Amino acid sequence: VNTSHSAMSTLWKPVPNGGDDQGRNYTRLAAMGAAILVGYKYLDENTWLEPQVFAFGSGQFGQLGTGGESDLAMPHPIAEIDPQKVISMNASGRVSALLCDDGVYTFGQAKDGVLGHPSSGVPQNVPIPTLVEELFDEKIVRVKCGEGHMAAITEKGELFTWGKNFYGQLGHAPKEGKVSGSSRIGELPEKVTKGLEGKKVIDAACSYHTTICLCEDGTVYSWGENKSATLGREDCRKSEYPTQVLGLENEKIV
Repeated sequence: VNTSHSAMSTLWKPVPNGGDDQGRNYTRLAAMGAAILVGYKYLDENTWLEPQVFAFGSGQFGQLGTGGESDLAMPHPIAEIDPQKVISMNASGRVSALLCDDGVYTFGQAKDGVLGHPSSGVPQNVPIPTLVEELFDEKIVRVKCGEGHMAAITEKGELFTWGKNFYGQLGHAPKEGKVSGSSRIGELPEKVTKGLEGKKVIDAACSYHTTICLCEDGTVYSWGENKSATLGREDCRKSEYPTQVLGLENEKIV
């Protein structure tokens, strides 16, 4: 695990590369000073206990999911989630997300709708994994966190985004009744359609004010802020909808 604020306990070990438990490949992830991973506690080299979800590092916004809002120097289990259901994890700064068999769970700072929960009644910080109910009926296969927005990809290759949209990084205009204080904030997940017609999205990444996605046919699309040509275009104009990255038209990106 590579982070600037983390430490590992000798009471647990991550699953070795390629390790599998009843068909489940456990993954681990670290990002922006906070780390979340799935591993096994063990008594000795030959005695392994049940898998657990561990978190450690920066936690002042509840992004560790352990129920508190303080930093943790040693790995601590996230008791609110069943580790057997965890498929993958992602984190960025003040927010984290878990993709589980029964849906997407997010936690951390709830500012600007980044967690995908309705703003009414939601506290400033959400310190335990909480289900994103708007995605409950979708079969999600990937979830990605940015500094102020998130993205989720369905089994059918559809892309959903939510959170801060100041630079168009959501790729859509939040619908009426699903905005929080400003049309530039989408507090609930919505599908990105314009610019991705006929495309099947297989991967995505979210940065501070930009989003990029990879499609099954090898094409790459980007949108949001274009400062320093972060969208792969020479002009400095932002893009509010997915636009194919120039210079890669003859390449099949994998």
